[in-house]
Amino acid sequence: FTLINSTISNNGTSGNGDGIRTATGTNLRIDNSIIANGTGSGIDCSLATSNTLTLRYSLIEDGSCGAGGGGNGNLSGDPNFGALTGEPAYYPLNAGSAAVNSGSNALAVDQDGSPLGFDQAGGTRIVGGTVDMGAFERGNAPNFVVDNTTDFDLGDCAAAPNDCSLRGAIHLANLLGGTHTISFDPSVFGTAQTITLYGDLPAISATLVIDGPGPSKVTVDGAAAHRVFTVNTGANATFRALTIANGNNANGGVAAAGGITNTGTATVIDCLLDNNSSESLGGGIYNNGTLVVKRSTIRGGSAFFGGGIYGDGGPIKVINSTLSGNFAPRGGGIHLTSGTITVINSTIAGNEASNPGAGIKSVGGTVDLVNTIVADNTGGSQCNTTATINAIHTLIQGNLNCVTGTNSNNLTSDPLLGVLADHGGPTPTMALPFGSPAIDAGDDTLAVDENSNPLISDQRGSGYDRSVGGRVDMGAYEAHDLLVDTVSDADLQDCSSAPDDCSLRGAINLANTLSGGTTIRFDGSVFVPATITLTSDLPPISRDMDISGPGHNKVILFGTSTYHAFTVAAGVTASITGMSISYMTTSGSGGGITNHGTLTMSDVWFSHTGAALNGGGIYNSSTGTLALSDGNFIQTTAASGGGLYSEGPTTVTDTRFFDNSSTSDGGAIALSGPGVSLTVGGGSVLGSSSAASGGAIHIANGSSATVSGTTFTNNASTFSGGAIHVASDGALALGNSVLSGSHTTDAGSTGGAIFNEGSLTVVDTTFSGNSTPMAGGALNNFGVARVSRSTFSGNTAERGGAINVNSDGTLNLVNATVTGNTADYGAGIFVGNGSA
Repeated sequence: FTLINSTISNNGTSGNGDGIRTATGTNLRIDNSIIANGTGSGIDCSLATSNTLTLRYSLIEDGSCGAGGGGNGNLSGDPNFGALTGEPAYYPLNAGSAAVNSGSNALAVDQDGSPLGFDQAGGTRIVGGTVDMGAFERGNAPNFVVDNTTDFDLGDCAAAPNDCSLRGAIHLANLLGGTHTISFDPSVFGTAQTITLYGDLPAISATLVIDGPGPSKVTVDGAAAHRVFTVNTGANATFRALTIANGNNANGGVAAAGGITNTGTATVIDCLLDNNSSESLGGGIYNNGTLVVKRSTIRGGSAFFGGGIYGDGGPIKVINSTLSGNFAPRGGGIHLTSGTITVINSTIAGNEASNPGAGIKSVGGTVDLVNTIVADNTGGSQCNTTATINAIHTLIQGNLNCVTGTNSNNLTSDPLLGVLADHGGPTPTMALPFGSPAIDAGDDTLAVDENSNPLISDQRGSGYDRSVGGRVDMGAYEAHDLLVDTVSDADLQDCSSAPDDCSLRGAINLANTLSGGTTIRFDGSVFVPATITLTSDLPPISRDMDISGPGHNKVILFGTSTYHAFTVAAGVTASITGMSISYMTTSGSGGGITNHGTLTMSDVWFSHTGAALNGGGIYNSSTGTLALSDGNFIQTTAASGGGLYSEGPTTVTDTRFFDNSSTSDGGAIALSGPGVSLTVGGGSVLGSSSAASGGAIHIANGSSATVSGTTFTNNASTFSGGAIHVASDGALALGNSVLSGSHTTDAGSTGGAIFNEGSLTVVDTTFSGNSTPMAGGALNNFGVARVSRSTFSGNTAERGGAINVNSDGTLNLVNATVTGNTADYGAGIFVGNGSA
């Protein structure tokens, strides 16, 4: 194994060899390289036995592998790296690094033995006479660190503080010529800072990289009066991770934009161009050179031609980028007069024009649209041309009339784009919701960068894969799941691939900013199981989403005070699966969950949750529709509906209620409201619950229930219906079920299993071992009851050991068996003044 002019940094292992570990018998050669900053418990360089090592002119921070001896030009100690930067990423060497000019030129060769011409960043490999150690050559040209937020021409740019402004650094780079990088001092720009211009910045005439720490950290503001950046003919400028805002070309003539004016070569990466304007051509960018825009957003631009971008000659490539909210009478997003523009996996939406071509206007040259969305632009058509527009795997909303050239695999439907917002990554994007036709509608082979390399990420960058679900999406945004990877209850919303950056609270808040359809999942390496302890109510669910846990025994939501877990807003469709909700209470309704929308739940367990009013586990309001399956409610309490209180349609399947209670009605479930329906079945069990009326289920106020394949066991009520109470305006259809061991406790109570004042139909059901002090050991009927193919055995009461029919009641008993019941009066059936 041979390692030449390379950098190995910030790796970790729980064993040995944070940087390198060899197996027995390895031949290892390390030249002009750096191994440092191990993050694990091992040494930087670990060799097994019987190895051959050649180590020359290399720096190993901890001195392992013999570097500490200093022979063969080797060094140990801190290499003094700058922050990871660039694309591809590299660690630059800071001024004063021992690795600068400490390598061997003779060893700086490629695999064929030829001298290395370039470093990893593309700069000259040997500068200053002697090669640097590592992948990066610091000496390519002086690099400048902006450490001042003013717009004074501070151009010393040495080690002294506050001696380097952006204006001064550009001025100095132009004077020196060659290749330079301008970066920003993290001690100054570690938090958001704005550089407000008092005049146009100097036009760039060198090869220059302006490398910001992120659009949220550095804003270069033209104060609505000055051009921000100009790239002269022959110059080459890269703008990375900046916000370029409020530029104006008032003093720049016709061919100048407010944000960036380019007649040379310009590359824009991870930037936000915001609210820039031009009196004529290109609010955000004017191009008459070579332009590449990647992973950037251009919004709020305005001009007479091309509110976002104006192309006046030369090639333009827009990749993984968004143009939105721009305005021009002609070409709200883009206006092309000549040259070519290739738009790959980008979103052009929400722009405006007063003439045809609100998204794109082309009067010359060629427009190529690939895996791109052009939609929701207003005032004029989505695109318009008197030249050539080619479109492949592109969505142009409404029609394809503007496509005059290649027209292949395109769509015209509404992409259902979300609003431009922070969805992760450095720049705002427009999300694709579940069900968008743009999802998985692109072509992976066409999702490439300016050098025809496959795109790795969407616009948001690292952690947001470009192709998810087997096929790339159209547009700049790839639809993703959000992965909860921490038990913290803080509002952590980054939700990228970094660890510990996405909490459940943060994921819900982030999903609420999307247009809907987000799936929130849980990292299996964290939840094995794990508990999230809530410090307040989770944010209401205001957008459609699925919260998909790995199982009730893996994700536990725990409340330490009067908090409850979820609230689903009206009009929202949501699902919650695979988790437990425990020890939560509320002073209102819904100890664990309140639902006003359409909620589907599976494998959710509630334990020790409570509500002062209704629904110790769940409150389903009159606007809600609820479906439960494979759930558990254990020791949940409320005034009504100890487990569940529903005022809307509800389905319960294969769910178990144990030891739940209410102080009023429905120890497990209470229904209330006209038209409210409950369906219970699929092996559900309701046991050991208690209430004043309806130990397990209370049906009232015009509601109805259909219950089948369900077991009721050992439920109790104080007054009526040890298992079920059907009020005078309620209805119950009960079939293929078992009611056993339920009872009422008050001396005057009735209906050991069922107390019916409304409408009751019973089929294929067994009543056994139920009891009451007064009337109807199994059934006390004041309403209309129809019972068929059912068995009553071992039930006990003072009157009507199995069934009591009161004066207002009617009972129709068909194909039934009544046996082994006990009572003082009517051991099987007692009929008062009613009819049976």
